[in-house]
Amino acid sequence: MLVLFAFACRVPALAIQEACTGSTVHAMWPDHSYSDIEAELEALAAAGGRWARVDVAWPQMEQPDGRLNPYHLARLEHVLDEASERGMNVQAILIQTPGRANGGAGLWVPPDAEHEPDFADFVSQIVSAYRGRIRYWQIWNEQNISEFWQPSPDAARYTRLLKAAYEAAKA
Repeated sequence: MLVLFAFACRVPALAIQEACTGSTVHAMWPDHSYSDIEAELEALAAAGGRWARVDVAWPQMEQPDGRLNPYHLARLEHVLDEASERGMNVQAILIQTPGRANGGAGLWVPPDAEHEPDFADFVSQIVSAYRGRIRYWQIWNEQNISEFWQPSPDAARYTRLLKAAYEAAKA
């Protein structure tokens, strides 16, 4: 059985490397300088990474008036430019909730039902701003564990948020 499994799963190493190697790059975290971003992406490229999964936090990217924050947009542009120079694909992961959208319950508490349209508006803005530069978007981070979907995972609530985000991204 083990031998059969080994033959059934045989894939050329190069195909695996080109297809799916990568890592999360916390380039948008406030404590990362531009030189930190470049060094992190360079290390990933040197290790054979072809994908950079980049956190894009709603509370960081959106100003209180609902418009996207120019400072953080410029930072994300830098990340995209640096990844492109290294031949990397970027998957943006849309995470966290501003306090105004969940009663100040915490960054990893999803928006209240009444603020799910606000999240959809954010998704629409950010996807539109990067259409053609970012092709792959992930909604939330590890919504199946309570560290990132607080107070506890809720498949129905996540599905609602995912559907709203999908419709906003495709509009």
